[in-house]
Amino acid sequence: MASQYIADKKLTAADFSRISKVNQSYLSNILNGVFMASAGSSTVEIADKYFGMIASVLGYEIKKSYWPHINTREFKEMIAAMADAKESQVVKTLIIDTGWGKTYSVEQFKKVTPLHTITITMHSMMKISDVFNELCTQLGIPDKGTKGYKRAQVIIKLREIKKNGGKPLVRIDEGENMNMEMMRMIKGFYDAVLGYASVVMVGTEQLWELMQSAKVSDKQGGPQFFRRFKAGVRRIKTQSKAESFKPFFEAVGITDKSFRVLLCETCDNYGELHDYLEPALRAADQQGTVLTENFFRLMYDMPKMA
Repeated sequence: MASQYIADKKLTAADFSRISKVNQSYLSNILNGVFMASAGSSTVEIADKYFGMIASVLGYEIKKSYWPHINTREFKEMIAAMADAKESQVVKTLIIDTGWGKTYSVEQFKKVTPLHTITITMHSMMKISDVFNELCTQLGIPDKGTKGYKRAQVIIKLREIKKNGGKPLVRIDEGENMNMEMMRMIKGFYDAVLGYASVVMVGTEQLWELMQSAKVSDKQGGPQFFRRFKAGVRRIKTQSKAESFKPFFEAVGITDKSFRVLLCETCDNYGELHDYLEPALRAADQQGTVLTENFFRLMYDMPKMA
């Protein structure tokens, strides 16, 4: 299956190694049906975790899964927007509330379109050098030289991919964690790859507020950053919780209306619904029983039903 996936997605073994995070030596052995590997002067069996990492990329779960994949409206809108950006080589800024499948959609899109899809996840401690280190890693560029040298090599690589018929996409997740210095860098990076790669920013409403703040502060690069990404802003709207959660309730067999109401009152988004329900489903299964409202209330120390 892994070999077929690599062929279907037009990947190299090195590409798949980076995507699955399985080192090339182990991966080569696995693809050739050899499940042992050298470890110093001895030979050891390749650990199960590496097969699990490969299976995850292929869309399979080795362990029993208690949480279903649902093509929610938000998921479909996110995937469609990213697919359009990759195909059309345009800039997009996707705004969606936290907990409604933003990062999950990003991860799933990369599994479906792994070739030349690069994801950078921002965090408050991230530096510009970290961004270019990660870009080099995902593009298979040697991690050496200064920050400026790495930037130049990344741009050269993206242009090379485009000229060879590829459609590179650089996606920035958790964009609300950027600072002004990072925004200026991304603005310059966008200018350098314009026409050669699409750039997609994904974040919460805080990202939009950050962009507006950059514009009105009139600091160096702020208004220019805003102008380049403003036209591509797309807000992913959410439905009522009762409507949004319904497919999950149906998939895991929760039919009781009272239980559904409790879950809607308790959980504010998909992320919280997962965080409450997945452990409860697992616990009920381990006890050989069906998950009920009373079981759920007892597990989370909630008042019992009258």
